[in-house]
Amino acid sequence: MLTPTNLLFDNCDTVALAKEYGTPLLMISQSRLEEKSKEIHKDFLDKYNHVQAVYASKAFLNTAMCKLVEKYGMGLDVVSGGELYVAQTANFPMRNIVFHGNNKSYEELSQAVDLQVGRIIVDNPSELRMLEKFVPIKTHVSLFYFALHLKCHPGHMPTSPQPTVTQNLVSPLNKWLMNTLMQAARTSSTPLDFISTSVSAAIQHISSQCA
Repeated sequence: MLTPTNLLFDNCDTVALAKEYGTPLLMISQSRLEEKSKEIHKDFLDKYNHVQAVYASKAFLNTAMCKLVEKYGMGLDVVSGGELYVAQTANFPMRNIVFHGNNKSYEELSQAVDLQVGRIIVDNPSELRMLEKFVPIKTHVSLFYFALHLKCHPGHMPTSPQPTVTQNLVSPLNKWLMNTLMQAARTSSTPLDFISTSVSAAIQHISSQCA
């Protein structure tokens, strides 16, 4: 029975929950998750083709959350072997997993390939070289992304749609990296689905020259 003076969370008596499960107690609102997932489906998944929404595991992840994410028709973004293991334990569909992160170990990449995750975001050439060591052996691997993160250094922060911004953004991407990427794209053992680029800076304005 609810006590009027107790704090309610998602219509649940927090004092009663603390007595039942102990403290500290982490609570997640399933109704809120369901509400947000409906918004995502309405504004993106049901509106456009070839769109995938993924839940960021770093926010919170356990097997119950994996099952909710699957129930709501979304994918899962993982950044470590531990998160990948939780997803595997929950029998989450591996084809709907995106393996992110800029510090993946050889063991984690091998784990992702063995489990046949849907996408591996290759964040740097060193990861690509690690993958090249065992991808030819594991022939079930089909697709990879290659994410190029263009760094904007202090003094070169793009705040206006000037053509010179393009030069500022591209300058850290040297010829060696581009050659490595193009060579990998032509290598059948490490097929790249597409190349995505992102800018790690707060851009207030951008023009077509910079897109």
